[in-house]
Amino acid sequence: MILFSKQAFAQHKALISGKVFSTEKEVIDFATVYLKDVNVGGITNDKGVYHLKAVPGEYTLVVSAIGYETIQLKVRLEAGERNKQNVFLKPAVTELEEVVVVSDGVSRLKKSAFNAVAVDAKALHNSTQDLASALIKVPGIKLRESGGVGSDMQFSLDGFTGKHIKLFIDGVPQEGVGSSFGLNNIPVNFAERIEVYRGVVPVGFGSDALGGVINIITGNKRSLFLDASYSYGSFNTHKVHFNMGQTLKNGFMYEINAFANYSDNSYWIDTPVKDLSNGQIDQTAVERVKRFHDAFHNEAVIAKVGVVNKWFADRFVFGFTFSNSNKEIQTGVRQEIVFGQKRRKNYSYMPSVEYRKQDLFLKGLTVSLTANYNRNLTHNLDTATYVYNWHGDHIYNNGKLGEQSYQDGKFANDNWNGTFTANYHISNQHSVVFNHVLTSFKRKTTNSTGVADNSAVAASFDKVSLKNVSGLSYRFHWKERINLSAFGKLYSQHSKGPRNASTTGAFNYVAFSENVNALGYGAAGSYYIVNGLQLKLSYERAYRLPTTEELFGDEDLELGAIGLKPEHSDNVNLNLSYMKTFSKHNIYVEGGLIYRDTRNYIRRTINSYSGGLYYGLYENHGRVKTKGFNLEARYNYATLLSVGGSYTRLNARDNERYVGGNTLQESTTYGVRMPNTPYEFANGDVSINLRNFVKRGNTLSINYGALYVHSFYLYWENHGNKKSKQQVPTQLSHDVSVVYSMDNGKYNFSIECKNLTDEKLYDNFSLQKAGRAFYGKFRYTFGK
Repeated sequence: MILFSKQAFAQHKALISGKVFSTEKEVIDFATVYLKDVNVGGITNDKGVYHLKAVPGEYTLVVSAIGYETIQLKVRLEAGERNKQNVFLKPAVTELEEVVVVSDGVSRLKKSAFNAVAVDAKALHNSTQDLASALIKVPGIKLRESGGVGSDMQFSLDGFTGKHIKLFIDGVPQEGVGSSFGLNNIPVNFAERIEVYRGVVPVGFGSDALGGVINIITGNKRSLFLDASYSYGSFNTHKVHFNMGQTLKNGFMYEINAFANYSDNSYWIDTPVKDLSNGQIDQTAVERVKRFHDAFHNEAVIAKVGVVNKWFADRFVFGFTFSNSNKEIQTGVRQEIVFGQKRRKNYSYMPSVEYRKQDLFLKGLTVSLTANYNRNLTHNLDTATYVYNWHGDHIYNNGKLGEQSYQDGKFANDNWNGTFTANYHISNQHSVVFNHVLTSFKRKTTNSTGVADNSAVAASFDKVSLKNVSGLSYRFHWKERINLSAFGKLYSQHSKGPRNASTTGAFNYVAFSENVNALGYGAAGSYYIVNGLQLKLSYERAYRLPTTEELFGDEDLELGAIGLKPEHSDNVNLNLSYMKTFSKHNIYVEGGLIYRDTRNYIRRTINSYSGGLYYGLYENHGRVKTKGFNLEARYNYATLLSVGGSYTRLNARDNERYVGGNTLQESTTYGVRMPNTPYEFANGDVSINLRNFVKRGNTLSINYGALYVHSFYLYWENHGNKKSKQQVPTQLSHDVSVVYSMDNGKYNFSIECKNLTDEKLYDNFSLQKAGRAFYGKFRYTFGK
């Protein structure tokens, strides 16, 4: 048992101890237990036992575990007596109800048979991180951003990128929410924890994810709480977050969550500059210039009101989310393309409802329903008649309208999402889950320019998608040692929109519609070989239906490809982990093997069209086979020290042998590594926490993090001269931060330096990220 306070030991006149159980009477190990009114606490051992010593008096005992609702109990400690207090925790509002083994920030879902981890976002609430950057500690995850605050972002997870990974908030799919509510625009304070399921995905999500699932858990608060923060930093970056709410004794609850970001993104980059007098770019003449048209701001408000713990519902809540963003667009998909007036605005309105009831109609049956409607409006504005270069100079463009494609276009995406989940516990060992997810999408586009160019013709077609995913699973677990799941999933999609029927490279859009259906299945199991040593194995025949962006584009820099076929893949995960706690020491090591055999792989490419402009385009690329492994290790000494890191190595290769599939002409890229995909990366971190620093109840934290990425080619590595091939270079970046918390976390101050050594960083070819940057943050909180 780890105790936080030496002062409490010195007085050792009262003791409280006991065990922590779930409501199903299963032991919860590694739960956090502390006395709220003083700085005394620790974690339960592998048998769920805790012991705390403190001076006599009345206290609030707080017990929490990831995957369970936090409980607070009033206790009284008498001098010279032992107070025995067993605690029962109720599963949190999540369909998966998994216990988590805590390992300083990144945790493994212990009772889940699936290869999954969880990030403790609460430990990062004093930092200026967003939800996206909070995930970089997770083995196999690589975050790829195209620039600064508000830039385009996608994840790479075990070799799968972007649309292969699905996003959920509290188990609800977030398709169609818009860029203003992207993970890199949401502060880390929004979440309590972040779950990551890799490769094989439980039925409870009802997802067609091929690469995995990211599930943001916002948590449920009981008493009145407030969490407010403000940060300021380099490039005139401001971030504000406000969260408050309360659950009354009569079950009425309300919560308001609001945040805003602003940045000029005016950082320096190194790039050749176009000579406007002749339109040429000398690639050998690299200059250091400042970004001048890249400002971004977004705001969001999430309001919830409802009731909990009623006879008719454990949770019945209505919500409304509003978000908007305004982004100046500095570059296209290549840094050599410079814009000086192009911009994009986005607005999103989303009413929602959620309902959950345990023991509905019969004991052991839990039913959950969610529904939301999202009206997402995007305005692309590109009407300038000038050409710009990186100096900010511009000249008249000989009557050409628009810097990329002349448009004053608005398109409205209407998204409907509905989920139904029934979880029936037949007995303590057996349970079944049924889940169905319905997703509907429709887009209408208007262009105020009156010019009937190719983009306007494509925009005149309505774009429609209707997707259904149903799943059924059976779960068996025995004596905390064996956990088995088997499942099946049924997929269907109807899509309608414009398709380019030309085979000559010109544009000839015609109406096109398509229906697809597929059946997936899989199994997962975990087994404790000995205490602390766990083996996990999972397999899934998974399908991923094309997303609306892949089918219809974004009416700007991304072209749609409505004829895309669904991807399907045979995914296998094998994982071995070991955790041991002795005295104040905790060690955790993990190793995992990855296998993916993917057909009709959807790949994003970059194509050039008239005028030397570039567009993103999606295409099916036959068959891709991925093999790889992850390693992770961490050591904790009480709450004083944490040291750890992870390493990922992937080998994704083109496995389509013949050109066109029906010929005997062998492809020149057969067996070659897939381009434009990170395949080797690692991270490490060190944290030192000095409790009762200067004053009792104050904590000083010093943190260091490093991220390494090996170079990778933009195009096929066997084509062209390797010495002159375009590639994203090898890079190593360093971040440091200092956090001082006062009055048991009520007042918090932090200072951060990102990219300490001012490295040239790139997640995507030629799109340089910010150099060295400094940020400061103040946070005030109570009741959480």
